[in-house]
Amino acid sequence: NTAEGAVPAVTFDGKAFVAWSNQGKLFLDRSFDGGELWLGNDITVEEQVGGWDLKVPGHDRCNGMPVLMTDNSKGPYRGSLYLVWADQRNGEEDTDIWSTRSHNFGDNWASPTRVNNDGPGKHQYLPWMAVDQETGYVYIVYYDRRDHEDNKTDVYLAYSADGGANFKNIK
Repeated sequence: NTAEGAVPAVTFDGKAFVAWSNQGKLFLDRSFDGGELWLGNDITVEEQVGGWDLKVPGHDRCNGMPVLMTDNSKGPYRGSLYLVWADQRNGEEDTDIWSTRSHNFGDNWASPTRVNNDGPGKHQYLPWMAVDQETGYVYIVYYDRRDHEDNKTDVYLAYSADGGANFKNIK
């Protein structure tokens, strides 16, 4: 029941946001005045099945903490918020990377998109994200075991050129 993974993001016009995981859910809070006033009630963004402390073989502790970023480019998705995390909604033997986006400062969120494009039954975990502040492209890097039957692990990069709606994966 520990809140973990508080990651701040600031938009081009100074709006501040923070996201974190607690008790199997992802939350967001925001301030539009430089951090003086925050919401009275946090926004629940999404369920996080398995919580932030995931069971992945070969690791004593493996987090699925959320990473929050904003698009400060001059592209078509300027001001959008992006959130990425790992969870086990498809079972403890199938950890996946998920992403969602908001184009209205966190009031509404798109249905989560599964970022990794492999079949079921493998672990993808420990994601991190960056948004190119020139193009607005979203980049997510994560560990991936899709090609192995043991604890061997590869690194994948997923990227989106359409505001986080679709991702292409590269090993």
